[in-house]
Amino acid sequence: MAACGDPVPPSEGFTLTVTVAGEGSVTSDPAGIDTAAGQASADFAANEEVTLTATPSGAANMVTWSGGDCDGSTDATCVVEMTADTEVTATFGTDEPDPEDLPFSVTVNNTGSSEGSVTSDIGGIDCPDVCEGAAPEGATVVLTAAATTGGFINWTGGDCDGQTTLTCSITVNPGEETVTANFGDVETHTETITASFVVEELINASSDDATRFPAGHNYQESSDLDINWDVAHDTQQWIGLRFDMLELPAGANVQSAVITMETTAASTDPISVTISGEAAASPAPLADDGDFTASADTSTRAANNGTDATVTWTLTSEDEWAADELVMTPDLADVVKEIVDVDGWAGSIVIFISPDADPASTSERRVKNPNEVAGTLEIEVTWTTLATP
Repeated sequence: MAACGDPVPPSEGFTLTVTVAGEGSVTSDPAGIDTAAGQASADFAANEEVTLTATPSGAANMVTWSGGDCDGSTDATCVVEMTADTEVTATFGTDEPDPEDLPFSVTVNNTGSSEGSVTSDIGGIDCPDVCEGAAPEGATVVLTAAATTGGFINWTGGDCDGQTTLTCSITVNPGEETVTANFGDVETHTETITASFVVEELINASSDDATRFPAGHNYQESSDLDINWDVAHDTQQWIGLRFDMLELPAGANVQSAVITMETTAASTDPISVTISGEAAASPAPLADDGDFTASADTSTRAANNGTDATVTWTLTSEDEWAADELVMTPDLADVVKEIVDVDGWAGSIVIFISPDADPASTSERRVKNPNEVAGTLEIEVTWTTLATP
């Protein structure tokens, strides 16, 4: 401690060390750091704010900062408050593919007056004609076709060969075959069908009345459908929906399929359910266990003959529902396509909605059962056919 009249000692200073990784440089304000490679250090006053600026060189770009107040930032500048000796690293990189990445090719084939393109979920593919991409060996790349004029017909080549949905996935391997998106003059058809039959299945026996509602019990009479959890019976719940399609042809080029439901009450409960279908040419009616025999019809049918294609429908607390609101599932095109491709498919589909696998999950969302109360529960399917010459 300074004696009375002695000069006040200078405030403590700290050392800032900056490391540059890759092609670029870093300077500081106040001055002191100016390095294009390796490492540089400078001392700054305690609590002083030092602004670091990263400048890429050549084809490089700023990737990320690490260390100190900058950690995780991807901005060109960051500010470090000198409260201790601090080490910061600026990492630069390029958009060039990793030399270990494997190439894959995508082409677009337009016939007639059609025009289309293909994009990918990993970037690098935005293709109106012929494109090259690259990804690590074994990586899954999702390709999406979009028509500007005309319509999408199908995919040919590689993992996508013969598929007719707008998206398909490839696994990148050495010598990956070129995938082609085919577009042409097509006619687009849309059909909307209301559910013809709805059942609910209690996974466990009802805590309210286990005799009338045993585990596996299917019933139709509820005015609402409890998605994921049935509060009244204190159990998870499956839902089975049957739609009788009169126009959708067997083997159709299904472009999209979305189920629209009408809510019964406001909710912000988080849920996650799996939507699948029954891979059957002529699915049997959904059973209503009026005699309380607990046939486990819905979940058993899904287990024995469910589609390989499934879709996860996840709603967080931010996905708020209001009462009497129309809500839509994710696109079920892959599920419906697998059903209509079954040999001898005769025009009806069954959809299953199964609960989160965690038995401790007690969140629910409720929608109206149109078989018991006025409300919307319908599927809209869009498919294409080649245009008539």
